Amino acid sequence: MGVRIRGLVKAARACRESLARGVPSGERADFLAWVRGILGQVEEFCREVPGGVEGLPRPSLEAYRFLSKVAREGTSAFAEPRPAGPSRPKIRVPGLVAFLEEMLLDLGTQGEPSFSVEEYRRRAAKRVECTRKGLLRKGMDPSFLPLRTGMAFAWLDWLAREDHLEVYR
Repeated sequence: MGVRIRGLVKAARACRESLARGVPSGERADFLAWVRGILGQVEEFCREVPGGVEGLPRPSLEAYRFLSKVAREGTSAFAEPRPAGPSRPKIRVPGLVAFLEEMLLDLGTQGEPSFSVEEYRRRAAKRVECTRKGLLRKGMDPSFLPLRTGMAFAWLDWLAREDHLEVYR
């Protein structure tokens, strides 16, 4: 059974993530020194272990080999840092979720709802239309809505169609 070195796999993962993001040129020397320092500690420890480095458990051995490759290749292993991707704008549609919740609660209660099914359908269609137009004015579609609002929008869009509200009721 091999000797387990705590943190070696974690260090290799951190190294991979840093390389994937790109290490700025001003930080590369320190980064390589960090990698070489880890390798030095592993090699020193493994000198006293039967089988040496090759006797490490497979995950640790793979981590060691990866870090060794980074140390050997030096700066050729580095990619330039990539700029962050474009962020999606946050869209707010006040009252859409609340309207859906009130409508479903009112229609789901026993007794007569506050409005007729046809009136709810008309109101739902109006909310959907206004939301869609507002998004289009900004060059967006419903996929830009936050999850909860997007789900409310989809529900209202479905309920506003002919006979769908009756199915729900």
